[in-house]
Amino acid sequence: MTSIDYDKFISLGSHGRGGRSKFSLVSISSGLLTFNATAKNVINDKKFKYVTYKYYQNQLLLDFQKSKSDGYYRLYKHCSSLQSSFRSASTKLKEYIDSDLYNYQYKLLLEPDGHHVVIDLEQPYIKKAIKRGR
Repeated sequence: MTSIDYDKFISLGSHGRGGRSKFSLVSISSGLLTFNATAKNVINDKKFKYVTYKYYQNQLLLDFQKSKSDGYYRLYKHCSSLQSSFRSASTKLKEYIDSDLYNYQYKLLLEPDGHHVVIDLEQPYIKKAIKRGR
């Protein structure tokens, strides 16, 4: 396999639609992948309903699709965000992210073809410990 050429990726960026963050972010927790409102607007504009996860050299590749394919996960609208199951994928990534102890947020890089997103797992935008007990 060859490495990913980051020069061909662009940031999803802000579309000036209010909300808390002007950046397109994805939150990764133990069982859920959640896209913020800015990312949701870009993804929904293209009418994607499914996502597959792939991994290569500390990078997570999200492949958005309009129809079902092998290894797909459904995208669900939730309030102002978009979510997808991530539990089985997160168990395979324990070496790089510990989603049982931390919640992560990453900025998204969108490939110009419009349906591939790359996440560099070594560069979290925010890494926040999960509070256990009270």
